[in-house]
Amino acid sequence: MYSESYVLKKGAFPAEAGEATAELYPKISAEEWEVWKYFLPVRSHALDRSAVHNLVHMFSPATSGGIPYTIAREIYRASERFDKIEVWRAHDVEKDPIAVGIDSGERYMIARWGMAKLIPFEALKHRRHMAILWKNAVSWGALAGTALAIVAWGFLF
Repeated sequence: MYSESYVLKKGAFPAEAGEATAELYPKISAEEWEVWKYFLPVRSHALDRSAVHNLVHMFSPATSGGIPYTIAREIYRASERFDKIEVWRAHDVEKDPIAVGIDSGERYMIARWGMAKLIPFEALKHRRHMAILWKNAVSWGALAGTALAIVAWGFLF
């Protein structure tokens, strides 16, 4: 199991409770969120504070929805600072899910985990760009192929 915690200041819990959330977790920009949503389109959990409390204090691998205990503890610590916490993943449960804190409509990265070594975010950005280029190329290629078929059909008949 591989995991990454994105807390920026170690030891910031709970003594510095008045500190701003943005100083503890990196904010996810709109552009970054588009990349994450492309690869992780399924919101598997939307947790309020009581749900996070239950996740940690009544933890069971069978009921955690694929969230490891170490990540559940990090989510629990972060729940003091966020209105809601969401877990986003791919359709395949083991593909590098992320935990995101939401505060006043802004998203912050809490943690990320997976069964294999985690793909760096820069590589995900590049893969998304290449996938979009491929999708557009295939679309334009299909359109050009259809147009050529219509023209050829017109000459033949």
